[in-house]
Amino acid sequence: MVGQPAELAEAKRAIRREKIRWRSSLSTEEARARSQRIAATLKTLPEYANASTILFYVSAKPNEVDTHHLIREAFSKGVRVLVPATDFGRNELNIAEIKSVDELVPVRFGLLEPRRESLRAVDPHEADVIIVPGVAFDRNCRRIGFGGGYYDRLLSCVNAFSIALCYEGQLVDRVPVGSTDLPVDILITESNIYRRAGHP
Repeated sequence: MVGQPAELAEAKRAIRREKIRWRSSLSTEEARARSQRIAATLKTLPEYANASTILFYVSAKPNEVDTHHLIREAFSKGVRVLVPATDFGRNELNIAEIKSVDELVPVRFGLLEPRRESLRAVDPHEADVIIVPGVAFDRNCRRIGFGGGYYDRLLSCVNAFSIALCYEGQLVDRVPVGSTDLPVDILITESNIYRRAGHP
């Protein structure tokens, strides 16, 4: 991430490479089975089950924990669905509402985002819950993303409950963090729920 000390940035890059390689080594079937277990646990959380507006990341990277089924299920339950819409020119994460997964199209880096011509911009403060992506985590809910710092900036300015989804194999003993790196409230894997220290 821009502005971080070189040693910290390199430590993050090394972990990122290792965990992307590990995640890519999963078979499609194994990733799907683990994603289903993670989704089942997520749906037991009252913070998620009672939310009326949820900001989801849209899974697109190889073997990333799947959110498409969760998004479709949210629609079926009348939950308002928000998704990221990156602004690469300004290095910002804009938020938009979608009414169907059919509104999503491929953009840079293999991401799926709403069509620009039908973008429904939304204030991120309207989200009750944010489902946060990441490449690596530790058991105190610290995370390493893809290096853009988008979600750290988002989490720094909203009060929404934040939940990250990952596989146990993406965990490390301790994520190296800088002053602008923010943890999530809860981390869910296929076999555990981890809560940030000091969080009920």
